[in-house]
Amino acid sequence: MRILNTRVALLVMALVGATVVPVEAALSSPPAGAVTRECPTGDMPFNDVSTNSFAYDSIICIFELGITTGTNGGTTYSPKDFVTREEMAAFIARFYRVVNGADAPIVTTPFTDVSPTSFARDHIARIFGLDITTGTGDGTTYSPDDLVTRGQMAAFLARLQSELEGFCATPVTPFDDIVAGKFYTDPVACIYGLEVTTGTNGGTTYSPDDFVTREQMAAFLARLYEKTDQGSVIYVPPDPGDPGDPDDPVVVPGPVECSLRTSYIDITNVFAAEHLAVWWGPGGGDLAPTAQLVAEDMENSWTAAVDDLGLEPPAGSTEYCTNIYILDTGGSLATQSAGFGTDANGVPFVNLPLVVAADFLVTPPGPDSSSAYGIHEVMHLYQIGSEFDGIDSRWFEEATPEWFVDYVYPTDTFGKETSAAFLINPQLPLWALASTQGVPVGDLSWSRQNHNYGAQMFLIWLTDELGVDLIADALTAPASSLTVQEWLFDEIASRGHDMGALYLDFAAHAATIDLPRN
Repeated sequence: MRILNTRVALLVMALVGATVVPVEAALSSPPAGAVTRECPTGDMPFNDVSTNSFAYDSIICIFELGITTGTNGGTTYSPKDFVTREEMAAFIARFYRVVNGADAPIVTTPFTDVSPTSFARDHIARIFGLDITTGTGDGTTYSPDDLVTRGQMAAFLARLQSELEGFCATPVTPFDDIVAGKFYTDPVACIYGLEVTTGTNGGTTYSPDDFVTREQMAAFLARLYEKTDQGSVIYVPPDPGDPGDPDDPVVVPGPVECSLRTSYIDITNVFAAEHLAVWWGPGGGDLAPTAQLVAEDMENSWTAAVDDLGLEPPAGSTEYCTNIYILDTGGSLATQSAGFGTDANGVPFVNLPLVVAADFLVTPPGPDSSSAYGIHEVMHLYQIGSEFDGIDSRWFEEATPEWFVDYVYPTDTFGKETSAAFLINPQLPLWALASTQGVPVGDLSWSRQNHNYGAQMFLIWLTDELGVDLIADALTAPASSLTVQEWLFDEIASRGHDMGALYLDFAAHAATIDLPRN
């Protein structure tokens, strides 16, 4: 099975949805496999909400969650009334409590226009403490009775999302009335990417200056509740602990609880996914968006390797997450190179240079995608303790990660340039390495250094001819005295084929750069 790229889904999400004039209409379901919340259901508690309201179920949802108590003593909802900034504070603070599991703290505010008797006084203080609002004017007022525009609403929700999950992506939107550089520009992109809005006028506009009704607000909040991903958690440990002590793991909640270990004391931030922990330090700035996209790519790799190819998870993964380090902080990291290995606690890790990790934000799988680098390194984790480790089989150690990139992202061309190193040196044996051929010099230096990487092309050829299970079986082969090429020869023969004939066929096509894909 070919693995779909969740990063592409993140960047182009919400391209479906009903026409929205003048209200926000129902949105599509979350993508297959997404780990999301579901709105609770129940009876409508308010006597002024029509069964024909587009937000009927959304109003029930936010009532059941405790985000609204209604109006007029709880008998009505007043769906057509506009939302005030006072009401918005209550909506946001209660939403935070529902998702976070506890109220945000009440802090002292500089606002001189919030009455001590205001029902939302504490709510305003809570969202001020969360940096969801900075107030109005010079920051000394909140303007609680002012009405909230759609642009302001987007800003409130985007800041809420960032507070809860560390960041909010800002994909390109189709709205022709969103001006670049406005306070609402990125927030609108954020809630569009979350499928909280589809826009107005058939999805061509957003109408940032229109006021938000309580009916619309219910829909926005219910969608945000359902669309917000539960599959990953941003966590900032107070102390990474002693890197030499394996008895002080930090347990991070997620779809599967996973204990975290890091051997880098100057890394303090982590994005925990189901099987992976993507770590970074303060030196690289806000890397939460990068970390999530790195985690998504790595989780794709995990699925491909474990679920599809049947490989054993990396050593230690049943007790600890596999650690992915974004090398951004200097210090102890300055001496660390990109690559893979196991730390002092036996926990597998992959190091990604910041310049490579940052490309996850801007280059989805395809030409020049640096995500291929990370996929390559992840495959090495599955090779720790592999059976084929002799000199004549070391080519397999680099050819299979390159092959794995093609398996996960078959259209990705990044890294395929190493195939040229294999094709322009056809006289070398399959397993030729720079270390076994002497120090490469002259025009063939690059090709000899990368000959073993380029052998991916022969593995890709074998996969297309005989199926992906051939390489998967080679990766899980039991210990023997065979080299990998001897194992392949015998295995191919058992399937009724001749490796020599297959290689000659491959070489004939390679000579004319005619390598068809099925």
